[in-house]
Amino acid sequence: MLLATLALLLAAGPGTEVHRTEGHDPVPTRPVIVGVSLDGQAPPDSTQRPPVAWQLTPELNALYSPRRGFGLGANLTAHHLGWSGSRWRAGTILAQRYQRLALSVYSASPYQSRVHGMFGLYARTTTERPFFGAGGRTSDTLSVRFQHTTLDAEALLGAYAFDHTGLLVQPFVRVRWDRIGRITEAADQLPLLDAASQGSVAAAQVESRTGAYVGVSFASDTRDAAEYARQGWLAQVSGSRYLALDGSDLGFWQGSATVYGFLPIADLVPALRHHVVQLSAHVATRRGVTVEALPFYYLAVLDYRMLGAYGRYRLTGLDAFVTSATYRFPVPSLFDLVTDALATDAFVGVQLGNVYNRIEDEFSARVSFTSDFEGDGRVPLRPVFVLGGSLLDRARSDLILTAQFSLGTERAFASEIRLVYDLRRFRSPLR
Repeated sequence: MLLATLALLLAAGPGTEVHRTEGHDPVPTRPVIVGVSLDGQAPPDSTQRPPVAWQLTPELNALYSPRRGFGLGANLTAHHLGWSGSRWRAGTILAQRYQRLALSVYSASPYQSRVHGMFGLYARTTTERPFFGAGGRTSDTLSVRFQHTTLDAEALLGAYAFDHTGLLVQPFVRVRWDRIGRITEAADQLPLLDAASQGSVAAAQVESRTGAYVGVSFASDTRDAAEYARQGWLAQVSGSRYLALDGSDLGFWQGSATVYGFLPIADLVPALRHHVVQLSAHVATRRGVTVEALPFYYLAVLDYRMLGAYGRYRLTGLDAFVTSATYRFPVPSLFDLVTDALATDAFVGVQLGNVYNRIEDEFSARVSFTSDFEGDGRVPLRPVFVLGGSLLDRARSDLILTAQFSLGTERAFASEIRLVYDLRRFRSPLR
């Protein structure tokens, strides 16, 4: 039913547009549609098709990685191709030990239209898929790396229950195929993993796994801008059931809850315009399955995307929790000398988080500044200190690039990141 509805939606074009705000002032008194159109003006009139707009952007994080090697990557986006409001995107990364292709199409902007649909395809293969073990007590000195190939097809249908963004309902279906190949590094460390983690590896080392996530997401959004908010809140909840399509008996529930808050300092100190405190909290869980029975690539993940100092797939478990507080503020830059169109912000913050095999039994509010976790079996929080900057389009509050340097208990880590992860995006890590 979802796929049929999505097909009709894509054929018919965008849905009814709903109310939104322009700029940052005043503070919204109720939920509103956020985001802006390509020219920063009102959303496009569905009765008059705008010209097709093409945009080519490089994937800067594809240039070099110690694990992936050297590479190239880019995204090609087309707006209003086929009908007014559509967005088509094709992106690829070709590196020495990592290749990725992603294709997606939105029927309309998920921030400007009452109803939107999305369909996407994703393929990735790598010889550098690491597994450090399940649970919050693992160390970066013990890991095994695998050849891993993933194929995804995802469809979603989003609708705002009212004429504003106070409540989004978004059912989705995601079909996923995974294949684990040979161990490419540190095969001798596999017997050193704990028994539950070895069971998770064994569950992954079948010929292949095919299954579907069927679920629904809910969101409430009062932010003043989708890409770089300076006030408002974004609350998101998602739940799904994994159904095996390969004849196995694997099945489990998956859920997450995430909240972001943006507090303008100018409300207290008018001189500090565009200074913002950003708060966030995220929890994810898998239920109805044990670690031993769940392939490790289905576990909840905490890495640089939400806990800055930890590399890709560094922390995995049945459950995950992370919270953060970040102070963002404008800073002068060389761009100010040549253009008024660009602005630069800096930010500093702290993040606390970890993963668990049963959060209700293992969670501890204690913060550990070492990787040597001792105690009663409870898992303390790992602290991370972050420093970074953002380059943005001043008129539209659109992010161009955000880079972050992080320092944790294990290492320092530099990466390109997103400040907010949104359930309306293709392959959102929250879903």
